Amino acid sequence: MVGHTLRLTLAYILKNRRLFIFGLVFGVFTALFVVNFGSKLLKSNNSKTIGLAGNFTVANLPLVIQEEISLGLTKILPDGSATDAAALSFTATNSGKTYLFNLKDNLFWQDGKRFTSSDVNYNLADVKITPLDDKNVRFDLAGSFSPMPAIVSQPLFRPGLIGLGAYKVKSLKSAGRFLHNISLIKNGETILYKFYPTEPALITAFKLGEVDSIITENLTGLNNYHKEEKINYNKQAIAFFNTKTGVTSEKNFRQGLLYGLSEFSGFGEPSFGPIAPTSWAYNQSLKKYKTKKSDATQSGELKLTTTLALRSVGEELKKMWEQLGLKINLETSDIIPENFEVYLTYVEIPADPDQYQLWHSTSLLNISQYKSPKSDKLLEEGRQNTDVKIRKQIYFDWQKAITEDAPAAFLFFPKIYTVSRN
Repeated sequence: MVGHTLRLTLAYILKNRRLFIFGLVFGVFTALFVVNFGSKLLKSNNSKTIGLAGNFTVANLPLVIQEEISLGLTKILPDGSATDAAALSFTATNSGKTYLFNLKDNLFWQDGKRFTSSDVNYNLADVKITPLDDKNVRFDLAGSFSPMPAIVSQPLFRPGLIGLGAYKVKSLKSAGRFLHNISLIKNGETILYKFYPTEPALITAFKLGEVDSIITENLTGLNNYHKEEKINYNKQAIAFFNTKTGVTSEKNFRQGLLYGLSEFSGFGEPSFGPIAPTSWAYNQSLKKYKTKKSDATQSGELKLTTTLALRSVGEELKKMWEQLGLKINLETSDIIPENFEVYLTYVEIPADPDQYQLWHSTSLLNISQYKSPKSDKLLEEGRQNTDVKIRKQIYFDWQKAITEDAPAAFLFFPKIYTVSRN
């Protein structure tokens, strides 16, 4: 009986062998697919990979990543003002020489340790940090300094990148001196940030599928992908004039160059001064150098030096100024030449309107070597006064003064894109 049943079964299989072979192959393929790709498909709902260009270390992670891992005592609002974060409140006393921070209750580090005033570990020159008790900490400064609340928006960390934020560091990998990637996790959701040395390398990695999305200022070859655009008000393209020597030391010549400019709307949001239009201290009534070729006619040669990232902007500047009658010699350099005439570069703009380091005559970061007793006085008063209304008027006056003196051409705040697959 068993043998008869077996013969019938074998005969049925042979008769329908094509169907059985197809079913077997389909079953094996399905099993392999589930094993190899099923977990990835499930994971994709809870993970994403983002690419960024730049050479980063643990000490200089992009701020967007730092803020996901931890909190500062304060955080910066869109208008540049500081509000509470790890600190519940803060007050300035002693004419801005002393700051008191009251910490939030029940705030814990990611390893479970309670956050207390002794954990406030900012390394600030000429600032003494004293824990008064577990919840209160005092900052004693050598002099009045009103930007302090913005300075302490920098996220706090303990060794091992242990922070106070929503995301914990899951892993990180280095490639030589710099980070290759860092993985963050929150409630099962994972973000993997991958770093590439240049924008072209970043774009190539995205096209090859190494990352799900990228954050970039360069859209070359990315026309067929989904893009979200915004303006980066923390960064500004500025053409600095050498105000110490050469033809650019003459104010009338510098103003003539400004009159020869058109708006750089294709590269970002045109700017007319050193402070972002989103800032609480922005002066809307600044002098605008509208194109007046008859008043701006120049002659002679001018050397324009720019960075590789701004080469295309340098080409546009060259065209504009050559229409004035000048011969523009365009060069590329990632360092400031010793005897430059015009140097075009990107500058990080602080959240607080205080730009003492960029423009005060005594600052080593004053690229233009700009000297103005009026500007210096306003910059000094602006960082010494803690009254917001008074500070606002000071910076209104300072913006008018510096745009009139024209030590630089404030060109635009760049566009930044998040690019992903459709």
